[in-house]
Amino acid sequence: MEIKMNIEKASLSYAELREKFKKGLRNGNWRKLNRKEKALYRAAMAYTKLRKKGEMAMDIVNRMLVEKLLGLIERLKETKGKRILKRGLKKAVEESLMSKDDAIRTLDEMIGVGFRISTRIYAKFLEDVKEIKRE
Repeated sequence: MEIKMNIEKASLSYAELREKFKKGLRNGNWRKLNRKEKALYRAAMAYTKLRKKGEMAMDIVNRMLVEKLLGLIERLKETKGKRILKRGLKKAVEESLMSKDDAIRTLDEMIGVGFRISTRIYAKFLEDVKEIKRE
């Protein structure tokens, strides 16, 4: 079950929120969210949950809320491997072991051979690389 990424028409259902919630619990990322983020996520799950038989389940369609929840979902899905890769490439650039262009090219090559990374994480990586000041 993949989340629709067109923010203008995106919606989140209870099944999608619950699936990512469980994933976050299993990989330990749920505990990394602060209280307000957890409260927002729980409230969204409660809102979308089907209450009684015969009632319609409500999806979240508010664009601002969907954006915030998608950001939380990305944090819940993040794996140790992705965090290590991002830190490693960033450190290599900081210590002049690799140029910024080489770091971006390396990640692009990894994506080309099947490494999966979300567009949000990729965009954040590009921002981080641009901000690095070499020592």
